[in-house]
Amino acid sequence: MATRYWDGSTDGDVTDDTNWSGAVAIGDDLVVPVSATVNIDGGTLAESLNSFTVEDGCTITIGSNTGGVISPLILTIGNAAPKALVLGGTGVTYIELATANMDTINVRRAGSSRTDGINPLNISVDTITVTDLNIRPTGTAFIGVAAQPGQTGIFTNINVSSGKTYIGAGATFVTINQDNGTVYNSSTDPASTLNLYGGLHYNLDGVITTINLYAGTVYYTAGGTIATLSLYGGTFDMNQAPATTITNAVPIYKGASFLDPQQKVTLTDKIDVTGCRLADVVIDLGNHFSIARSAID
Repeated sequence: MATRYWDGSTDGDVTDDTNWSGAVAIGDDLVVPVSATVNIDGGTLAESLNSFTVEDGCTITIGSNTGGVISPLILTIGNAAPKALVLGGTGVTYIELATANMDTINVRRAGSSRTDGINPLNISVDTITVTDLNIRPTGTAFIGVAAQPGQTGIFTNINVSSGKTYIGAGATFVTINQDNGTVYNSSTDPASTLNLYGGLHYNLDGVITTINLYAGTVYYTAGGTIATLSLYGGTFDMNQAPATTITNAVPIYKGASFLDPQQKVTLTDKIDVTGCRLADVVIDLGNHFSIARSAID
């Protein structure tokens, strides 16, 4: 096992050992340094690596998109610890992970603008599971997670604290933990939990089974049936939602808001104002409804 550095001394082919500081072997840790100037072509690096790192501030392009045809850099990272992909570059990047389950993807930086609706950083996963995708970039950053047509990704946890993240239809996950930033979630099959502690979360498609809202805003437009909704704070906005059913007794705490002005929600149970007065929360159920004292627990 060794650490090899990209220099591109011959061309952009990752499979050519002359483009690295030494021959790439199974179990190596590969680094694209901030000083790199030669773009990396799309293609498959067959060796199973321990890690792959793009240093913070690196500006080269990795992979390609020609007329909408994406050719990613395909990596296998799963030989031994740390089983990590670290992305700190600000150039356009297309990376696909294959073959071996891996522990961690850390997004430290990404490009600051989209081109023709395509994010500067694009991550996809083919048939494997990534335990933790940590999206914590500095500055303005746009990240695509299986966001392009046909791309897939399986994640146990997606942890977001900054940037703008676009989760595509082909992504699946167990839990999203979001502290800040903005997430546009188009996953069609999340079957999952959202814990929102801050920021904005647009749930555009696919029903999230459990939503725990502590701060920030969830814009919910997916419809379907939510099994568990808990409002500890923040705003749950159903203004643009289609018909939606919520099956649990929804606890709402001081400072939280439940907005259903178009009356799209069917509450199988009730809204439970918890530990505070009705005046301490915002509950918008639209026009023309009645509250009977006998119906209040």
